[in-house]
Amino acid sequence: MLHSPVVVAAILIGAALMPLLPAFFFGVPLGADFGFHLRLAQRFSNAAGFLSYPGWSGDANLGHGDMTFRLYPLGLPALLTLGYRLTGDWIRGFMLVWGVLSFCGVWGAFRFARVYVPDRVAVWAGILWAAMPYSNFEVYEASMLGDFAGNVVLPHVFAGVARLCRFGKAKDIFPCALTYGVLLNTHVPTGLIGSLAIGVFALTALAQAPADRRGDGMVRLALALAFGGAMGLRFVTVLLSEAGWIYPIGNPPRRTFVIEENFLSFSSPSLITLTLMIVFAVTGGLNLPTAGLLAASRGLRRAAFPALLLTCVGAFLMLPVSDPVWRVIPKLKDIQYPWRWLTVISATACVSTAIGIAAIGPRVRAGGVQRLIWLGVLGVAFGCGLYNLVFGVFHLEGMAGKARAKLAEPPGYPESVSYLPKWSYEGGVYPPAMTVPAQAGERRVSAELVEPARRKFRVGAGPAEPLRVRGFFHPYWRAFVDGVPVSADNGADGMLTVGIPERETLVELRFIEPWPVQTAGWISLLAGIAAVGGTLVFQLRRFQGKRG
Repeated sequence: MLHSPVVVAAILIGAALMPLLPAFFFGVPLGADFGFHLRLAQRFSNAAGFLSYPGWSGDANLGHGDMTFRLYPLGLPALLTLGYRLTGDWIRGFMLVWGVLSFCGVWGAFRFARVYVPDRVAVWAGILWAAMPYSNFEVYEASMLGDFAGNVVLPHVFAGVARLCRFGKAKDIFPCALTYGVLLNTHVPTGLIGSLAIGVFALTALAQAPADRRGDGMVRLALALAFGGAMGLRFVTVLLSEAGWIYPIGNPPRRTFVIEENFLSFSSPSLITLTLMIVFAVTGGLNLPTAGLLAASRGLRRAAFPALLLTCVGAFLMLPVSDPVWRVIPKLKDIQYPWRWLTVISATACVSTAIGIAAIGPRVRAGGVQRLIWLGVLGVAFGCGLYNLVFGVFHLEGMAGKARAKLAEPPGYPESVSYLPKWSYEGGVYPPAMTVPAQAGERRVSAELVEPARRKFRVGAGPAEPLRVRGFFHPYWRAFVDGVPVSADNGADGMLTVGIPERETLVELRFIEPWPVQTAGWISLLAGIAAVGGTLVFQLRRFQGKRG
């Protein structure tokens, strides 16, 4: 029965919808980061004209602009904007996106597992991914929607890497490149985690591949990762060149980003770390059927080993014993929290556990004492799998009034200022609000054009003093006075200023990115078009081959 694609699809869709059930009945979970992601999507929608890539967000921070907008991948904001356009409402749009992402994660786990096992076994991997408590925590507890989106993409990346390592076929280059590029444009820490995890996974998978396929697999995997990296080149270029231009307001180091204080431990003083330790323990219970590999055939154990090894590596890197590793591996600390390796565990443990369940099945049917033992193992896993629903209901019942109220109100969140450009008030004081787009002392200023990345002001004659624009200074602003390029300056409070003559004059400001960023943008766009086109061509050929 599970050989039918329709039945498999129905099971996967049902599994994907299960984690959403508490939200359907009790309202949308509004965790700490929900407002941030909604504001980011609203800024993307306003600044981008939906399809144009926005260089600068002009409406954020009371019109001062926002550098955070440039330093956050726009994959999720674009998807939330699409959900809003389709539904006409941000909350309904979020629910639609959540459901689609949940199915994509379930489908990704299924794709990953079916590289090694038949569909009837791989479908368990999809069900288990939906039951993973970390994705439940990401949405219900903290609204870490960027993390969740990266969590969704990662199984697809591993599926592509697994196919290239095992079969070494050219047709798998484009799908693998596409998913890796999407990951890099979705969430920075998950992109870094995924890149490191790919190295561990690929070495193991290639070691298992037939000797005559290893060379092809290695070369084609390198091509796919290079192609996917090209898709993320624009964002990586912006991040590497501009990340040093921003700092937390007040400029103290945030204690939540200190690696040593975020290892998982029941003795941790941090409430979030304790919560995630519970999530880790429940994850272990959910994946207890992996023990079935002990009674499995050599072929099943071999199939499960790459995913199982990566699961163990992820678990190790979340515990205090791994502290020396964090001090040695470059850039590892940039993921901020060790417990983010739960993303890797969510993507890999479901595969080895699904194979373990397949090995347990014959032992249960055999009867005897073994049946009782294995039924007990499956019972523990089932109980831990219910954690998502129980936790979701418990969490939303506590905030049901707030959640229901937000469903009836337009989602307008007040500005939350967490970061400022480094040249704006080194002491962390927010610049004074401006009620007009620009001012020049007593001189008359009329705004002829005010767009996020382009502005025009007509300034009347008067004393020569700088035009002060409502917006943060950024090195990419270019100023033109009566068509002549002049310098755009940084005011004492970090605001954008332009020196102007005494006569009546026209001042134009354009946000122009330098050629390396523009070039990286074109490379990313062309790589993305090629990856999508190549994937569609190979899928079309595969479909035609099946029909033939």
